[in-house]
Amino acid sequence: MSFSFSKADRLLKHKDFLRIFKTRKRVVGQVICIDYSPFSGKTKLGITVSKKFGSSVERNHFKRRIREAFRLNKPLLPGVEINISPSKKSKGATFHEINQELLSLLNKI
Repeated sequence: MSFSFSKADRLLKHKDFLRIFKTRKRVVGQVICIDYSPFSGKTKLGITVSKKFGSSVERNHFKRRIREAFRLNKPLLPGVEINISPSKKSKGATFHEINQELLSLLNKI
């Protein structure tokens, strides 16, 4: 069981993000919103954080917490490509809150 977060686990290309947005299904929580494309072969993660969210420090802090939650829970995830974006309440969210919500939303998928 590998807990790494390699390039193969990331959505890197614009066309990958467009594929998710064209065929997307969405689950929304208090802290994060997950857009996902079902029936993918491998679990991949994309993160979208707008400049409206805050300064670059706040955006990068959010992305680091999401990547860590994904990395720790990757063996439990189904084979879907997901794109995670923050909601308005996510600025003050702790890692524990983000991790719990990620798990609960992924159970809905």
